Amino acid sequence: ELLSMTEGLPPKMPPPLKTALEHISYPSHLRTYVTTHCPYCPTEVRKINPLPLFNKLIQISVIDGLLFPEMAEASKIQSVPTVILEDKFRWTGPIRLEEILEVIVHRDPLQLSTDTLERMIKGGDAQLVAQMIIEKNRIFPSLLDLLCHSKWSIRLGAMVVLEGIGEKKPDLVKDALNLIWRRMDRLEDRVKGDMIYLIGELGDREWISRLENLPLSEYPKDIQEVFDEAIETLRTKLMGRDNNYSNSAPNER
Repeated sequence: ELLSMTEGLPPKMPPPLKTALEHISYPSHLRTYVTTHCPYCPTEVRKINPLPLFNKLIQISVIDGLLFPEMAEASKIQSVPTVILEDKFRWTGPIRLEEILEVIVHRDPLQLSTDTLERMIKGGDAQLVAQMIIEKNRIFPSLLDLLCHSKWSIRLGAMVVLEGIGEKKPDLVKDALNLIWRRMDRLEDRVKGDMIYLIGELGDREWISRLENLPLSEYPKDIQEVFDEAIETLRTKLMGRDNNYSNSAPNER
């Protein structure tokens, strides 16, 4: 059986592999494509299936390419078994755990897929995602994809991450808003509305003029309302900063 695993205690893991597993600090999702007709697949699946027992950051999915041909086609599966990590790395044929773990341990978190980041946020790890981005000092492309996602709940989770980043690294938030701005023309109207709201909450002085240059006549009424609120929020923040500066400045004599 493809999904069978050693009963009782976790299987023994060679010390080098166990050490590698202990050094994995980022979530990893491994998708293993198989078929029930493949004589080699059960052996290879038994190799990889125990990994989550040694590190909970590893998630394994076993997919029968014949039962789910649309998934196999989307992943461009030509033969089985095939193991895919983050849609960027793949191994076909006999599995060498050393190679897979080497990639997982040393990969750049910037390469984390949108699906992995989404699972982290849904799992309550928004702060961890924010911290990872702060440590790399660069906005992950996958976070931008989540911010511009068609589902509101996913956008909201990504917005929470961005707000967490802004508390410690305002410059990174500025980078994110600029990258989102470049996508505005391609976004759905409801997503545009949320991004305009986000700009109002996290933007600075320069965003007032940039927002005012939007072709609002082309947008639905509800987005125009969000626009008005965003402009008001930005101006209120600007007035507050100016007042703070005025109050703290030395009196002229």
